[in-house]
Amino acid sequence: MEYPPCIATYSGKMVNLLNPEPADVCIEDIAHSLSLINRYTGHTKRPYSVATHSILAMEHWRDVDALAALLHDSAEAYIGDVSSPFKQILAVKGTGEALKRLEERHLAVIGDALDINNFVPRVRATKLMDKIMLVAEVKALLPYPDDPGWAPWVSRLNEEESLLVEKIVQEIEEGDSSIRETKERFLDLYWELEEEDY
Repeated sequence: MEYPPCIATYSGKMVNLLNPEPADVCIEDIAHSLSLINRYTGHTKRPYSVATHSILAMEHWRDVDALAALLHDSAEAYIGDVSSPFKQILAVKGTGEALKRLEERHLAVIGDALDINNFVPRVRATKLMDKIMLVAEVKALLPYPDDPGWAPWVSRLNEEESLLVEKIVQEIEEGDSSIRETKERFLDLYWELEEEDY
């Protein structure tokens, strides 16, 4: 007998990765998982979680769409953080579109579960903030920030965006919260923003 591809979550739910349901989603699982998943497949100078990334993105996107920024990587709590270079390989191999559809399916279910209107389009609209965050994180956390491979990302930023990058770099370098503190901050922000979002 074949079993569906499921993962067990922190709260004890079983989530079918190919067919997630809103009843399987809870914000506590998302906050817990994202506070433990490291960005850049763990190859940073110090631990730096997806939750930390999301909190910083929210703080700098607050006037645009704070809730979408905080939850823009929420699907990674279920399908993991796939590096951009690996996504490029999948695209060349013809499976990149399947991964994108799976991520969108999870985002849609998360939006339904948390009762967030137009969640997927709102997440997609955070791409600029995500790009700014990537450039800042590379400068602050990776061992070779001046590698020519990063140049295309940096060159696409205007002067205002470049100044924001430097501000975020400083915030990353000064910040060093524990996993528990990050998780609690993520949840506090979610509950605060959820009340404001209608």
